[in-house]
Amino acid sequence: MAIPIINGNTSLLAMTRGVAFQFQPTGDNLPRTDATASASTDLVTFAQASPPLANGDRVRVFPLPDEDLPAPLDAETDYFLRDLTATTAKLAATSGGAAINLTTDGGFFRLLRADAWSADGLPEGIQINPASGLISGAPTVAGVYNVNLRARNSDSQSADHIIVIGVEPNRYLQDASIEIDINLRDGRVRLAGAPEVSTGNRDDGPQPILHVKSGDKLVLSVGFMKDETLVELPLDQIRFGLKEFEPERLHLVNDGSYVQVGQFEDARYQIVAEFDDAALDSILSGYEDDVDTYFDAVAEIEFVTLYEHFGELREMRRTTRSFLVRVHREMIVPNG
Repeated sequence: MAIPIINGNTSLLAMTRGVAFQFQPTGDNLPRTDATASASTDLVTFAQASPPLANGDRVRVFPLPDEDLPAPLDAETDYFLRDLTATTAKLAATSGGAAINLTTDGGFFRLLRADAWSADGLPEGIQINPASGLISGAPTVAGVYNVNLRARNSDSQSADHIIVIGVEPNRYLQDASIEIDINLRDGRVRLAGAPEVSTGNRDDGPQPILHVKSGDKLVLSVGFMKDETLVELPLDQIRFGLKEFEPERLHLVNDGSYVQVGQFEDARYQIVAEFDDAALDSILSGYEDDVDTYFDAVAEIEFVTLYEHFGELREMRRTTRSFLVRVHREMIVPNG
């Protein structure tokens, strides 16, 4: 039996942090087991294999010298062992995720399989299956990794095959959302990005975070900042509320649902804030003017996280400092 050689079928694997990934290396001259296909059944008979074959093993088939593969087998297809006994099995291909048993047409061929696989230098969160060689998982640390991959059979171990794996920080698609950040230490809310530095020429009063009109519907992409770095939180809900001033009632509040986009220090949470025209029209009418009619509304964001306390899952509820949202009159009637 020849020393195994790993096919040089890849030089660079690219993956994204936190996203599931898998790659199946292949090899030549790996351990082979002679098998006989029966013309009367779909069972494959083979000599006792060492190490033993297992149900679900991935195999490839190759004809013995001067033999052809029996129909419908194809040397270019991956097969899986089904209904395995010590010396017989069915060969199955996959279609749409389901295993399809294959009948054979008689013949002699070999099952190609690896005894063992190993790898050094894999990114954190990525593992190799020592039996199949499948590399899979979700990487947790960005970077470039030189991975030494090797196969082994009863004769010896293959030479190391280097695979370069690049793990990029998790990305999220640009969209129409407005990004705002919440400082977890002091509860301040600001537009995403570096904090603004006052030049001393502006009003001393608070500046509005958002400018909206009644009838607007905004997607707010909320980030949670700690030491100027975005962090991921185990959130249960996020609610955005708005009122004109105290002691007026809360005019607008969303249902608390959100969609997480990205992970780790790229984690953001999208919520929808609908500035209902019926709720705001009456307020705006009190400020009616020919040009730039507006009022400054007070807004807050409440978020609920889940945490474990002495084995019990509890909710922790926090609310940001209030911030201003400037609501302007509209000239284009919503949905008009």
